[in-house]
Amino acid sequence: MRKILILLLFFTAGTIAKEAPYKHSIAGFESESELKPFYLKVKAAILSKNYEAIAAMLSFPTSLYVDGVPTRAISKEEFIINGDKIINERILRAVYCSTYETLWSNYSGVMLGQGELWFNKIKEKDEDPWQTVIWKINNKPSFGSSSRSDSECFFSEEVNKQFNSGQN
Repeated sequence: MRKILILLLFFTAGTIAKEAPYKHSIAGFESESELKPFYLKVKAAILSKNYEAIAAMLSFPTSLYVDGVPTRAISKEEFIINGDKIINERILRAVYCSTYETLWSNYSGVMLGQGELWFNKIKEKDEDPWQTVIWKINNKPSFGSSSRSDSECFFSEEVNKQFNSGQN
């Protein structure tokens, strides 16, 4: 009887234990290998201010602020021309302080920081493959409050020196 119970528990445990879903599956990403390389590419492009690379990963048109004024970037060329007016200190601080582990997701996509960047998967036509893109840049020129989840880094002396503002 004891052997039967042990065998029964052994086989039952295998059917009950299910693998937890990937933490960003709600946003349509199936694995870390699908999202992490994109995140690292975005982070490198933004911190190096490579506007061509950022534009290549951005879905157009998109609403954003250009020099503090709400506008729509209707082409990659306009984004590249206005890159210094779009990738502002708020974006640089949020990206600098981000890690892959701190990305958050819901049905709308994957969020970096306090929503400064959103990633998602899109396709132009049904027959096209899914493409991972930056679908939103929230670059409103305000820093938010010290209640940010990344505030220890975002408002740190290191980051203040890195981005020459010192605004708190």
